Amino acid sequence: MPSKANLRFEDNCGDVGRLLDIHQNLTGNTPGRKWGVEVLNKSAIVLTCAFWEAYIEDVVAEALDFITSNITDADKLPINIRKIVAKAIKQDQNELSPWTLAGDGWKKVLAGNLNKAKAKYLGNWNSPKTANIRSLFSDALGLTDLPAIWKRPYLTAAQSSRKLDDFVTLRGAIAHRGKPASAVKKWMVTAALAHVKELVSFTDSAVNSYVTAATGARLF
Repeated sequence: MPSKANLRFEDNCGDVGRLLDIHQNLTGNTPGRKWGVEVLNKSAIVLTCAFWEAYIEDVVAEALDFITSNITDADKLPINIRKIVAKAIKQDQNELSPWTLAGDGWKKVLAGNLNKAKAKYLGNWNSPKTANIRSLFSDALGLTDLPAIWKRPYLTAAQSSRKLDDFVTLRGAIAHRGKPASAVKKWMVTAALAHVKELVSFTDSAVNSYVTAATGARLF
């Protein structure tokens, strides 16, 4: 069973499917370059990237919420998450900040830290590329080097990451400059969507394994 974040992602991707359907209705399936429909391809790339970013934010929050709901004693938190809490308190300039850990205070610290991490790695001009995603999962959830599991028999983790980063770079060229260096074709959309869907599946599996090890209960 997929995560709630995954289910939302799949539901959102229906919009990309509709753009591809419109493309087909206008041009058919015959080979050759199609004219006047590139705007559909560019829109589909932008949407796919937005849905990928939303999934990343959602699945981290979903996992962290599950951990804090199923662990009542901070001493039973995984060591990586305890390090996150300790680092957040250490960086807080307020001399009374250690008192925020009293009771369930550590849960609020983790929630606040998550918001800061999302703003740092995905907010403003940042993008859901490999490096930012690696840092977000590490800094907010304690899951180190998530992209290392994005591999399959025909694609190494490094190649998979590079493929993602090329796609996100294309999104940036469309969103911030209006036009990328070359035309955006339908095959680029279908390839990007298929790749991102695979990454969502791999990420779901890694997050579920991590949370299960931390809490003794399956996230989904």
